[in-house]
Amino acid sequence: MREDLLGYLLGALEGDERERVEREIERNPSLEREISALQAKLDPLRETSLDFEPPFGLATRTCALVEQHRETTDVTSEPVKLKGAPAELNHRNRFRWYDLVVGACVLIVGFALIFPAIARSRQMAQRQACERNLQQLALALQSYSEQANGYFPAIPLQGNRAFAGVFAPMLVENELVNDPGVFVCASSPLASGDRGWQMPSLQEIDQTEGRALAKARESASGSYGYNLGVGVDGQYQPPKNHNREFFALVADSPTIHLPDRRSMNHGRRGQNVLYEDGHIVFVSGLADQYEDHPFLSRRGNVEPGLDADDAVIGRSNTPPMAFIKD
Repeated sequence: MREDLLGYLLGALEGDERERVEREIERNPSLEREISALQAKLDPLRETSLDFEPPFGLATRTCALVEQHRETTDVTSEPVKLKGAPAELNHRNRFRWYDLVVGACVLIVGFALIFPAIARSRQMAQRQACERNLQQLALALQSYSEQANGYFPAIPLQGNRAFAGVFAPMLVENELVNDPGVFVCASSPLASGDRGWQMPSLQEIDQTEGRALAKARESASGSYGYNLGVGVDGQYQPPKNHNREFFALVADSPTIHLPDRRSMNHGRRGQNVLYEDGHIVFVSGLADQYEDHPFLSRRGNVEPGLDADDAVIGRSNTPPMAFIKD
């Protein structure tokens, strides 16, 4: 099981394996403690590899060292001549060891300089692709609210549709989102490899039960989580569009085990968060940067917001537990 936990943390498990591990973690508190311990050991490795830069002056020092060796090494000896080979050909093909060293050093320095830049460029491209997805969802949610007296999609408290991710097939079936692919982040586990993700329809959700229903709930909103709703005057209701810049609506899906419920998307470096006014922020340090934690209520729980301004984003399969007033 330890190998499965490590594979889960590294995003190396297939869909069914990942779901099995998540169910085991939810059932067994000791596994949650173990995965937290494994994450603590992996974090230093991840952090040291994120922003690695070659030491300043590496190329200059390397070339100087090669030149120093060249000057202090006797390279005047005549090369071995091939029998019968013309003297001019032997002179042109003369081989000296430091030529190989120089070539190798140039390659090493080039790799050290280029590879981190390529990795950062790829990460930025994936983050921007994710932002474009969320921009489309922002327009779809705005249109929905205009048709629903200012309210965003509501999550039922009971029944097969009582989970956060139901908002995704609702937007698709209301023809506010044309391509379900916008619910897959380019740097999420769903986008790595052939996982065969497919959004369930509302009809499929209504007609399934048991494990099939659990799987539909898990996959409905792809790589993203949605707002669980809020409590107003002690009553549960969906969030209402007030065009607020601090109220989170959608984000890269949170986890159940990483610190601050950090998303697995973007290599666990952070998550894109879509706010009610339509702007998107890439958030890395949730607890440090924002008073209103996008994945937890003001009392630190995964539940609907405690008031109209308390935004809480849940994973696709998170149910909207009935609002309980303090």
